Amino acid sequence: MITGPIRVQQVLRLVLSPPAVVAATLAILTVRLFVNTAHYGLNVLFWDQWDAYLPLFRGMDVISAFRLQHGVHRMGLGILLDGLVLWLTRWDGVALSYLMAVVLIATGVVAIVGTARLFGRLVHADIALPLLLVSFRPYESIVIVPLSSASILPLFLLVCIALILSVELASIRWLLCGLLIPALVFTGYGVCVGPVLVALAIGLVGRPRGIVGSIVILGSLIASYVWFLKDFRMAANVPNFVFPHPRPWEYLTFIAIMYANLAGLKGVSCIVIVVGIIIGVLVGVATCANYYWLFRERYNSAVMASCFVLGGFSLTYAALTAVGRISLGLGAGQASRYVTLLLPSLVALYWTSRQLYAAGRIRAPLWGIVGFALLVNLGMTGADWAELDHFYRGKRAWAIGYLRGEDIEQAEALSEFQIHPDPVGTGLGQKLAFLKTHGLNMFNGRGPGGPMRWPEDLVRSGDFSRGLDDQAWQPVIEDACRAAPA
Repeated sequence: MITGPIRVQQVLRLVLSPPAVVAATLAILTVRLFVNTAHYGLNVLFWDQWDAYLPLFRGMDVISAFRLQHGVHRMGLGILLDGLVLWLTRWDGVALSYLMAVVLIATGVVAIVGTARLFGRLVHADIALPLLLVSFRPYESIVIVPLSSASILPLFLLVCIALILSVELASIRWLLCGLLIPALVFTGYGVCVGPVLVALAIGLVGRPRGIVGSIVILGSLIASYVWFLKDFRMAANVPNFVFPHPRPWEYLTFIAIMYANLAGLKGVSCIVIVVGIIIGVLVGVATCANYYWLFRERYNSAVMASCFVLGGFSLTYAALTAVGRISLGLGAGQASRYVTLLLPSLVALYWTSRQLYAAGRIRAPLWGIVGFALLVNLGMTGADWAELDHFYRGKRAWAIGYLRGEDIEQAEALSEFQIHPDPVGTGLGQKLAFLKTHGLNMFNGRGPGGPMRWPEDLVRSGDFSRGLDDQAWQPVIEDACRAAPA
């Protein structure tokens, strides 16, 4: 008679346990991320991809591809990962978007596993981690310009630091750190990690047996930057770049606007700046507190080191982004691609609260961050969706226009859209010819992919835009694909 109720209670206890709740949250967010990726992903290379994938167009060796400089960073592991997926899928752009989603999901999993190892167990509030990391908020990096090197793969590598620092055997821990640092430095904006790791190495010196970790970190970091700076060319990739900026206080305003964007706040208003300052100050205080505790040997040293690295990296990245992009105007700080590498600082903020909660402090800050994580995950505004729709329509219209006449200028005129700011300088015509010759990307049999977006037609001028649906465009796509070898 009592067995039934007992079993029901056991099942409920299992279903409502922290690991089950966190896993269910991760599963729901994974489905949501894949649905959005499927809806907006296109089989069309766009903007930075035409330059970043130069090693794939030219058939460079692995080392040259790894060291390829793109803007102010190098391609690192990202070009190798993207290249593998492109090779397996005949350069399918939608597959690249799915790759970005998979890396974000893997980042969420690593953060959850790292939390369990750092704190000994999961709690219900740990749903904050998948809410922060398994999100469509960095949509520009997922479906508009899917390029793992710039920010998505560095995010994954950064979160891996926590997992590595939780390893108890010192020899394995520092060996893995020594291997991770060059990968991070060479992969996109992971290069910003340098000052933070130098400070961490100094902080470890005073700790028992910390000298070994300091030597490994500094040795790996110095070797990485020496190789990184070899043949490096410093060049601004934005117009009217000036340093220092004539109004230096705007650097801080730019950073505040970047952080306010996490909360879904748009525009350059007092409320946006104030909210951004509050978030930035909280991150700064948490980062400095963890560094102080690392010196004072309070709490869990692995947690403190992880929080310091994640928080310090995001603040360094935000500062350098402000220096490099302020000439574009304060509004440029709200680009969705910047969201990706600000997320580590929110993970650090959550782990800091979790550490205080474990030490017997009040729980309110912990659940406050969970609420903010939900806001970050769902905080896409109408302006964000409109931007997504604009790029989706433009990219697809350009591709269809090009498949019709294989003329870049005609495709730009018909679609009123560009897929690269300098088609001549980047050799866009030659690269498109390469894709057609080898039956790759939009010549791989799928065309640009994606459904039509109604009620507005994809192409905005001339008889080319009137009443043409996917079925009407299929012969155009098939003719172009037939012209390419199988």
